[in-house]
Amino acid sequence: MSESEIERPATEAAEAVVSNAETHGVTDTVRHVEHGTPAEEIVDCVESNEIHAVGMGTTGKRGTERILLGSVAEQTVRSAPVPVLTVGQAN
Repeated sequence: MSESEIERPATEAAEAVVSNAETHGVTDTVRHVEHGTPAEEIVDCVESNEIHAVGMGTTGKRGTERILLGSVAEQTVRSAPVPVLTVGQAN
């Protein structure tokens, strides 16, 4: 699978999120598709782009699964130099 084939779904997903945010009045957005450890890439993006806050969803993993796999949201909250808003899945 080529790099562009891997990036295409991520780029399309990012565009959909931004489009939805703009529909709801969010006017200043940044979207990036990067390769690497998610939390580290998010923090690098924040530091490189003068971002003032991060919003991200959570999957609601619990117990052993979360301990073994970690949580991108938790790692980001702990390491980001700006406020991080996390939103859980609707029940």
